[in-house]
Amino acid sequence: MSQTLKGRVALVNGGLSGLGAAVAEALAARGAEVAIGCTAVTPRARARLAALEARGVHGLCCDPADPAAARRLVERVVSRLGPLDILVHSAGEANCHDPDWALSVMSAVVTTCAAMPLMAEGGRIIFTAGFDSIRNPARGLAEYEVSRVAIADHADSVAREMRPRGVTVNVVRAGVLPGNMTVDTSLGGGTLREVCPARCLETPADMASLIAALAGRRGAGTPAADTGTPASPQPLLAWA
Repeated sequence: MSQTLKGRVALVNGGLSGLGAAVAEALAARGAEVAIGCTAVTPRARARLAALEARGVHGLCCDPADPAAARRLVERVVSRLGPLDILVHSAGEANCHDPDWALSVMSAVVTTCAAMPLMAEGGRIIFTAGFDSIRNPARGLAEYEVSRVAIADHADSVAREMRPRGVTVNVVRAGVLPGNMTVDTSLGGGTLREVCPARCLETPADMASLIAALAGRRGAGTPAADTGTPASPQPLLAWA
């Protein structure tokens, strides 16, 4: 694989989720020095951590929603690997009917705030958000929708603040990823698969590939945008 990210330092917040692990692997495969912020508390998480570390990824355990822990996490990455070029948020594989606010929202907010002063010029900040329950209406997703919109609004503010330093900020929306949120249950008269625009489930590899592209130097062409993936096409909207 082309080493398009060689020499760049990346931090994946929530790097042991299914998506986070795929992103960490994709960035490392493209030559980046990758660290992940994680809480390896389950056997599956520990197995994922071991597999990523075997590929050269640095696992750093922390409480993802604690501001002090977030600052220590970012500082450890910078002191160990160098200035931070890429920050990806993927924490919070919560059930869509019971979102974990600390993981899905506060983790992204406190880690971004800790990282902003230490980001390298021309860096990349990438948030992930789930499928759009406004475009794809389904019952029982009101709380989930709040967390998704909160991330988008936070990213908008970060983009405005970081623009003078050439740091791009993007939100990548998936379709429906296999994982904790994808119980094939009836929602709004159809299954989760049926409410996706392309009538198919997203894969972590699909999102990881798009995120890796945005993290590269060519990502400078999308300075502040809300981006969709193939199974959940969304217009590319540049923010002022």
